[in-house]
Amino acid sequence: MKRSVFLAQVNNSYGENVFLPYSAGVVQAYTQSLPQLAKGYSFNTPLYAKADPQIVARDLENPGILGLSCYIWNWAWNMSLARAVKLCWPECIVVAGGPHIPLPPAVEFCKEHWYLDILVHGEGEIVFASLLQAILDSTPLELVNGISLLYHGGALTTSPAVREP
Repeated sequence: MKRSVFLAQVNNSYGENVFLPYSAGVVQAYTQSLPQLAKGYSFNTPLYAKADPQIVARDLENPGILGLSCYIWNWAWNMSLARAVKLCWPECIVVAGGPHIPLPPAVEFCKEHWYLDILVHGEGEIVFASLLQAILDSTPLELVNGISLLYHGGALTTSPAVREP
């Protein structure tokens, strides 16, 4: 059975106009181009319009993974959504990436943001795909390059991911 993935990159609306989530779309497109990941995961419509995070979390259909694209303008909303998702769906793996994620994160950051399971550093396409592959294969997450996670009471940051040409 495929694991359900939701990506969120909310933006401000300008009247009736809302920008679609380009970064999240690129991450999804790259991941779906890899046959094994396309077989193991199903992507839902990206979340891009601001709505009450409690309602958004409640209305998700059995999320396995929530990926958040974090910028200064959507940070507070993303954290509210992540917290709400963890409370509604405790088994959901919440992944946060983007320019607003600290590198390396302090242990205090990881503990304060307890609802974030994994932080992605740098460009997310390859790292997110590697992370999904590790989850699919039950590989230890500390072997995935380009991430941070709370690990044995400390913050573990793995080696930087290598960009492919």
